[in-house]
Amino acid sequence: MKLSKKLNPFFTFAEKYGAFIATLILSVIAYSQFQKLNTISSADFIYKLSDTMFTGKTRIILELIDKNSLKYNKSDYTFAIEKNALKDKSLYLAIKNAFGYDKTVFSCYEIDDLLLSNFEDLGLLEQKGIVDIDMAYVLFDWPVEVTWDNKEIQKYIQVSREEDGRDVYDKYEDIFNKFISLKREIKIHDSKVGRK
Repeated sequence: MKLSKKLNPFFTFAEKYGAFIATLILSVIAYSQFQKLNTISSADFIYKLSDTMFTGKTRIILELIDKNSLKYNKSDYTFAIEKNALKDKSLYLAIKNAFGYDKTVFSCYEIDDLLLSNFEDLGLLEQKGIVDIDMAYVLFDWPVEVTWDNKEIQKYIQVSREEDGRDVYDKYEDIFNKFISLKREIKIHDSKVGRK
């Protein structure tokens, strides 16, 4: 009798709060599993995005941008390939193979469709929490940064914003700025741990 009287408060507590505690524990476990699933989904999504984005045509445009070999022409909304770039036989052949003919000019629509709109989409997806910023940084830092820093691309974005509104490529600008911040954080961390 004495033992049952001592255990009675425990059973009363368990009856009243047991379901609540069990629900709380299960909620924590479910949240943890959801976070893992979200990370896997983000990784899968970003991998598919990089796979569809980095085609032969996109790689050629990125190479031309990196070499400052495109010249924006506002009057006809095109990007002309600098003649010096076409003297590079391997680049010339890569352009011909990717596009199927001797290409010397890209329309702004091609630059938008093959490159800039992808970066705008990436920024939107990151902003909405669909894509993880750290994963996006690993795969897209270089192309996002080299393209944004290109003077001819900046001229085009400026003209587009003047004509179509300030929000043109604003998500792209946001992801670029986030990448720059991440890069600074990485450099600060690396200098603290002695990495160069």
